Amino acid sequence: MRIIAVSDLHKNLPEIGPCDLLLIGGDICSAIGDTAAMQQRWLNDSFQKWLSAVPARYKALTAGNHDIAFHKGLVHDLSASILIDEELTIEDEEKKRWRIWGAPWTRGEGHWAYECPEDDDLASKWNRIPAGVDILLTHAPPFGSGDGQSAGSVSLRNRILKLNPMLVVCGHIHGGYGEFKLGDTMVVNAALVDENYQMSKAPVVIDPVEIDRLLAISP
Repeated sequence: MRIIAVSDLHKNLPEIGPCDLLLIGGDICSAIGDTAAMQQRWLNDSFQKWLSAVPARYKALTAGNHDIAFHKGLVHDLSASILIDEELTIEDEEKKRWRIWGAPWTRGEGHWAYECPEDDDLASKWNRIPAGVDILLTHAPPFGSGDGQSAGSVSLRNRILKLNPMLVVCGHIHGGYGEFKLGDTMVVNAALVDENYQMSKAPVVIDPVEIDRLLAISP
């Protein structure tokens, strides 16, 4: 199964090649000067046209702290599964089932969309992630993996280490782009933009067979 991961588009719409699964890790929109209604119009027009043209069998996304239109419940019909604390199950060509969980939360004081404090509030969001999930799609990175200056979530890290999903796709910290090993999990920060919100990174192509091989190598 060929997976392509992107996050932190901030209204950039990159070219995506053929794949089995497209994963989008939030911050699709830009909240700088945009109202929720403006985001809604852009999502239903430009973003939807781009998304529908992506040559992927399955498409799934979660939101991020900039995506106020999602947080206000204004986005419903897109050519992708919208995962806000929800699960999606797909089948690959060999009929293997893959369980995907999406969650938009990040650490914060609630000034942006989907923010809450780290302690009990954020931990309770991650505790919704069920056992047996293969792929975790979050906006926030776990603490210490793809989070730049340790800006990730400690409680998310703890949940990942407990559940051991094969893959976590995240974003949020633009300087955290890359692939990281966390226990028995591969963490991919797929943020496309730099700190100035200019698109500077490429979509990440992920091969689950290659992930299994890399995870088998001792750190």
